[in-house]
Amino acid sequence: MMKMAFGACIALAVASAAFAQTRVIDGDTLEIAGTIYRLNGVDAPEHGQKCGDWNCGSAATEALVEITKGRDVTCDALSEDGYGRVIATC
Repeated sequence: MMKMAFGACIALAVASAAFAQTRVIDGDTLEIAGTIYRLNGVDAPEHGQKCGDWNCGSAATEALVEITKGRDVTCDALSEDGYGRVIATC
């Protein structure tokens, strides 16, 4: 019975994370249900970074906002980086 209850708790936690609101931190980093995910294989300019006169960091952040807007975002964790972020495919 304890195994079933534990399994149900895990399933509920995963389901709530899958449908939690996604917050875009910058062009390659998301937060879902309190977990920070760094997108695997993506190295976007940091929010606020400029590329000459162009606000490339803001543009990268806005692009990821548009990509994720109105969608249920789920991430598959691959590893963790030195900053405690989960490296993931989302």
